[in-house]
Amino acid sequence: MGDIDKETAEKVMGWKVDDLGTFDKNGVWENIDDWLPSTNIEHAMEVEAEMFKRGFVIMIDHEIGGQFEVSFFAGDCSKPDAVADILPEAICKAALKAINQ
Repeated sequence: MGDIDKETAEKVMGWKVDDLGTFDKNGVWENIDDWLPSTNIEHAMEVEAEMFKRGFVIMIDHEIGGQFEVSFFAGDCSKPDAVADILPEAICKAALKAINQ
């Protein structure tokens, strides 16, 4: 697991990762190394769903052969874009930027 995955788990998803690298995901203890939202699209969609619950709407743009651009908007459309080669990473970056503002 990379730093972006752990930060996304804690700041976006609200999960507390303990010293053993486990976290409580809705009553089920999981190993943080098995949750990789920056590379796994299924996990990235969990991030998108959490952002939606928080009132954000996602916008994704992708040109053929180019990078993914992702923005999360909360009413005023002022949240910053995130750019990455793969969609899951762009979703995590955009979610973290939106949460940290």
